[in-house]
Amino acid sequence: MRTPRNLEHGPDGDEDLPEAVIALIESGVSPLTAVRQWRGLSIEDLAIRSGVKAFVIRSAEAGSELSPEAQVKLAWALDVGADLFID
Repeated sequence: MRTPRNLEHGPDGDEDLPEAVIALIESGVSPLTAVRQWRGLSIEDLAIRSGVKAFVIRSAEAGSELSPEAQVKLAWALDVGADLFID
C-alpha cells in the first residue's frame, strides 16, 4: 500500500492538473468534482478508495467544508495536493 505524501507541505494542488480541469475549477466547478470526474470516479468509487463517506463527498462538492483529515484522504485517493480543497 502506498503512503500519502506530505500533503500539508506538498506541491500545489493544481500543479499537475490538465488545463481543462483548471478551467473547470476557474469557472466555478468544485475542485473536488472536477478532479473526481477527470479521474473517472463516481462519488461511490471515491468513497471506497478514500475512506470518506459518500455523503461527505456530496456535501463537499456542493460547497461544504471538508475536515483536514478528509482533505488528506481525498487528495491521496485522487493523487493531488490537499491544498486544492482549501478555500
